[in-house]
Amino acid sequence: MLGANAVSIGWNRSRMYCIVGSVVCTNLLHAEWQAGDASTVSRCDAALSIVGDPLGGDWVLTATGPLVFQLFYYDGLSGAEALMFDGLVDQISLDRYRKIVSIEVRDYSGLLMNDVFQGAFVNQTSSEVASSVANRYQFAAVIAPTERLVGAYYSENHSKLVLDRYASCTNEWSLLNSLAALEQFEFYLTGKTLVFSPLSVLSPGCVSIDTTQLLGFRIRQSLFPYNVSGVVVKSWNSWDGKAYVASASQSANGGAATAVAQTDGAVVLLRSNLSDAGVETMAQNLNGALSQNAMVVDISMPGETLLRPRDTITVIGDGLGFNIPYSVKSIRRRFSPTEGFTQRVMATTSELSLSN
Repeated sequence: MLGANAVSIGWNRSRMYCIVGSVVCTNLLHAEWQAGDASTVSRCDAALSIVGDPLGGDWVLTATGPLVFQLFYYDGLSGAEALMFDGLVDQISLDRYRKIVSIEVRDYSGLLMNDVFQGAFVNQTSSEVASSVANRYQFAAVIAPTERLVGAYYSENHSKLVLDRYASCTNEWSLLNSLAALEQFEFYLTGKTLVFSPLSVLSPGCVSIDTTQLLGFRIRQSLFPYNVSGVVVKSWNSWDGKAYVASASQSANGGAATAVAQTDGAVVLLRSNLSDAGVETMAQNLNGALSQNAMVVDISMPGETLLRPRDTITVIGDGLGFNIPYSVKSIRRRFSPTEGFTQRVMATTSELSLSN
């Protein structure tokens, strides 16, 4: 894939190549990139050889931001290509002695984190806020509609001081993360597409993997130093003048959380200015996170291009009764011409206990 103004650097039959700005680099020495679940920033580190580069690497010294980086998988047999990573370069360096260019890349979430923008989303729902942010950056959007206003109703005669309700959000990335948690939505960027939607609407993929295809399969269970019975969230809302409390318990069989009394075994969190629905949502989310973090599977396997965070995988043929669905939380892929293309998948489940 060569752009009209692209410069090609020595093709070496690599199964991967990258485009940095308008420069096509096929002498890829190393690439490692990670895709995470909701609220996680995806990053990529790459090293390129400039041996045979007709420009001698001078294009690195003249590079200016924003500099787009794209990493492609190339199938030499079929000629098919797949875009594996798309983002903006954070840092680029040139080692003339070793003739290596090192690149650190972050996905487009960097725009939401670094841009300076002030605005009051008055009388808007969470989905309307997400849409306005997507429009500002000209992102494509997959946004499910929401109904409740993220703040109270304001008119011209009302005080505007309470518009600082989300003042603790230092940028648009943290703002959308907080709204996603409030709505129990997934929020992430995939390329230049902003996703703000419940997981049920996204229809994640389902993949079955045989153990003969794996390079490694480990199960890790976290053991707390004491028995955690659940989560209690407390909040004083200065606008409503009320205190809100919500709780959720750890089910013995990993099932749905239920309301519990405040006991010494519960994790208690204090947060300011949450609504009644907000404390309930936070309690359920944190309780679910405790259940998931208790069991983590670490799968090493040959690299592929289809698996994504939030997909469901089932491992078949382990012989231990662990062939149940796991939810993919993160995927770290790695490529080099000498070691090939591999990936490491981290997944969790709340349906399994080693005591069963």
